Amino acid sequence: MVLNTEKLKKKMEQQSMTLHDLAETTGIPLDRISMIVDGTDPYWDNAKRIAVALGTTIDEIWGGE
Repeated sequence: MVLNTEKLKKKMEQQSMTLHDLAETTGIPLDRISMIVDGTDPYWDNAKRIAVALGTTIDEIWGGE
């Protein structure tokens, strides 16, 4: 799974969601959210939580192109 950080950041912007908001919504610690947004590949369950919180799919954020 390869994170497309630009897609993730764009989805967060579209939802007006900050790192803190995403951490709170997903239950993922803020420091881990920050690492993921900076490009660290997440665990599968964290990727799923993030996608759900942003109203999208894992493939849309972590898929190719």
